[in-house]
Amino acid sequence: MKPSEVLRKLKWFWNRNFNLGICANFKDHSGQELTFFMRKHGISFENWPEFSGDIVYPVPHKKYSPFKAYVQCVFCFNVFTRYGRARRRLLSWLIKEFEKRGQ
Repeated sequence: MKPSEVLRKLKWFWNRNFNLGICANFKDHSGQELTFFMRKHGISFENWPEFSGDIVYPVPHKKYSPFKAYVQCVFCFNVFTRYGRARRRLLSWLIKEFEKRGQ
């Protein structure tokens, strides 16, 4: 399965662990590291317009550091929170980036 297909399924709640981030869920469903595919295809979180400044925790939070926001999230993809919507926007951006590269 292509990286964009795995990410698209994660975006639409396909057996996703809501307390884990994008990379951990990607690995759970594909057996591969998302960052491996990102490096292979020249994709970097740093190029996402909303990048937090932290390569490990790329999703920004208005109040907390990227790490603290990730650790404290209970339902990380909640569409009713700014943080959850930001995660979903990052998923959309990643999908588009992989699709541009045929992946």
